Amino acid sequence: MSFNVRYLTNGDITVFTLHYKGVDPPVFKIVDKLEDVPAGERHYAESAMNKGAVHCEPDLAHCFGVGMLFYPEWGYPDCGRTDIKPKNPKRCIAESCRYHAYSGEKEAGQCPHIGTPREYIPFDKRRKA
Repeated sequence: MSFNVRYLTNGDITVFTLHYKGVDPPVFKIVDKLEDVPAGERHYAESAMNKGAVHCEPDLAHCFGVGMLFYPEWGYPDCGRTDIKPKNPKRCIAESCRYHAYSGEKEAGQCPHIGTPREYIPFDKRRKA
């Protein structure tokens, strides 16, 4: 059996994810308090907590299984770039995309979601607004 614990935050919500692999069926749990982590695995959670929570924007939160918990309003829209669809992911990959307005890439600002409710705005930019 393999066990993985992560300490994750979106800036408002902070949780632990517990993932047990090599068991049938695999188990994935989300807990919000250290006390809710089973005693046998708590030292792993404490170690993760000492390193600090990993900040997750929408795409990373989706990859770690907490997307709808951290960003329920996001809804993971389809990518609006129809010109690159064959090579592009079907869903918006938010912070991982080079086309959002704040990416720093030469293609920044070319996302068709800019100016709509589906526009990705990074956490630090949302906090300043």
